[in-house]
Amino acid sequence: MMYQYTKTPKLPATKLVEVVNNQLKQNKKVLWLLSGGSAIDVAVEASKELENQPLIAVMQIDERFGPVGHNDSNWQQLIDKGFNVDAFACHPVLMGKDIEQTTSDYNELLSSALRGKDFAIGLFGIGTDGHTAGILPDSVAAEEQYETVIHYEAPDFNRITVTPPFFGDLDMAIVFALGETKANALALLQQNLLVVDQPAQVLKQAKELHMYTDNKGVI
Repeated sequence: MMYQYTKTPKLPATKLVEVVNNQLKQNKKVLWLLSGGSAIDVAVEASKELENQPLIAVMQIDERFGPVGHNDSNWQQLIDKGFNVDAFACHPVLMGKDIEQTTSDYNELLSSALRGKDFAIGLFGIGTDGHTAGILPDSVAAEEQYETVIHYEAPDFNRITVTPPFFGDLDMAIVFALGETKANALALLQQNLLVVDQPAQVLKQAKELHMYTDNKGVI
């Protein structure tokens, strides 16, 4: 786990661009995985430097279920903030189907993409409660051991999310977590806790984990 101090999305975005460009120069198939929240700013920043790269497959780490383009959709928020979906081979979660079919289709699509990739890189945030992706503490997502993608009814949204088994397929995870409210979650991440108690523990399964934060207490 590598920590670096920053107050803006520029540094993690630059790292992502550097890593992805290096893979492309080696003619590697890159799978770029995006989540919502603060990680959106990093994705948008990085997309400005990676434009017109249709060989990069872009998929989602988690989504809030609803109609295509609904206001709480992570994918729609990416678009609203300036992510150029036309520059990449994009595969959003929401396709206008019911939640069961949407989850099944995305589980199959992501599982296939992970098998076919040469390099998988994901952008993540960490919540004050220790969640990452759509995996909330004490949720069925935190306990899942088999499926790559599941859906469940959370207190805030009907969530579709990757699960703990997914993280072992990540070659690199980049985490962007700013603010004093994240200090406790970041400190706990340095301990070995159960995933049901702090889902962000799953990030340690990635082959490389790069943390970007303005919390000097954990650096």
